[in-house]
Amino acid sequence: METIDNTPDPPSVSQPAVVRPAPINVKVRFPQGSIAIRPNLWHNWTRIALRAETRAVAAHERGLMTGDTARALEDETLESMVAASAARHAFHHLYLEWWQPLALKPENDESKVPELATTDVSTDPAKRKQWLGDLQDIVDDRNLIVHQVQESRPVVPHSLGTNSSELDALFTAERATRAVDLLLDFYHRVFTAPTPALAAWAAKRRHVPGQFHDARARYQADPSR
Repeated sequence: METIDNTPDPPSVSQPAVVRPAPINVKVRFPQGSIAIRPNLWHNWTRIALRAETRAVAAHERGLMTGDTARALEDETLESMVAASAARHAFHHLYLEWWQPLALKPENDESKVPELATTDVSTDPAKRKQWLGDLQDIVDDRNLIVHQVQESRPVVPHSLGTNSSELDALFTAERATRAVDLLLDFYHRVFTAPTPALAAWAAKRRHVPGQFHDARARYQADPSR
């Protein structure tokens, strides 16, 4: 005898309608012949360097105060790597703006970035020599970060009072501060005493050193920002 199943079918579950956002109506009309905007990447990279430097210093101080050297060491190294690289990129983008008025080699010749420290800057020969060495250190730092050889090497002492890798011992808060100090010193001299080739460029940006000084103070007051 055939059994008839009178159990009602479960109610069908209707899929919710897909609600698509309304298209954004940008009610902006550009006048004919509107201006063009070019990003100032040297400015952006400088702010990145300032922020990373203050975080590296804060990590170092935290490690000394709390004794939590493992976490502090990691944070200090990473932020110092960012600060050094950002300073290097800031100088590179300055090169991209200046290579023509300063009659340097083509804009993509990154190996010539240190020439910014010896070309068209009003300073004495001793200071130029120091700048050239410091700027070459920044170039070397960035190359080391990008092209680091992955091999095991003996540990070395770190300023936090522990042993670490050579990379950790190199990229310290002190290294980050040296990079930022060089960058800001360079800006100060270029903007306050530009040579003729850069006079017009500097005149439009006289506010820049003050902006960077204020930004550094804000980051130092609150490294987490």
